[in-house]
Amino acid sequence: MITCPICQAQYHSDSEVCPHCEAGGSREADHNDELVVAFPAGNEPEAYLIKGLLEGVGIPTMIRSRQVAMYDSIFSYGETGWGDIMVHRKNLENAQQLIRDYLQKTADSPS
Repeated sequence: MITCPICQAQYHSDSEVCPHCEAGGSREADHNDELVVAFPAGNEPEAYLIKGLLEGVGIPTMIRSRQVAMYDSIFSYGETGWGDIMVHRKNLENAQQLIRDYLQKTADSPS
């Protein structure tokens, strides 16, 4: 069994990609390909909105939820917020700038 370095799930060694978070490929991944938190999402719609924003400009993303599925979002893993938007380290700075710009624009726009 292999333990995924991203989500810590265990899976069979014959699979090249983690079936839970789809991380994978080379086990000796380049440091720049490491997944890091680009944005802590407060709720699920916000997570998918930010994911769409980043993927719309070609930045691959992954959502890591902190919710415990069997409790239907009533219980989380003891952290605040709904989950995290993850990107490759090499895309982190660009992703965070895009998110900041988007959040600034939405804060400045009249309701």
